[in-house]
Amino acid sequence: MAEINDALGAKEYLTEMRKKFDKTMAPEMKAAMKEAINALDLEIPAMPDIEGDGYADGHLVYDTWICPNCGTKYEIKYDEYKHCPECGQVIDWTKLYEQMVAVPGGGDWEMQFRI
Repeated sequence: MAEINDALGAKEYLTEMRKKFDKTMAPEMKAAMKEAINALDLEIPAMPDIEGDGYADGHLVYDTWICPNCGTKYEIKYDEYKHCPECGQVIDWTKLYEQMVAVPGGGDWEMQFRI
């Protein structure tokens, strides 16, 4: 059985219970559990996709991040949120930060990704 100490554990637990009691559960309870599971999905940090549309010094400049849940696009330079403003998905920036390298002569925000 899943441990309930974070959103992922709670989601796994509810998913197990939904499967276990599927045949005996009232339709309203099934719908409520489905909504709860969907809400918990948003609380599990997800890494955004990134894309670039221009070049600087021969390198593609990644300047847009895309919510992994709803697909809404944001500017990397200006729109660094903990949650997607459109759908509420928690955004995990840690792996992207690990892939960033400073652009020679660039400002604090002028970074490129090693992809």
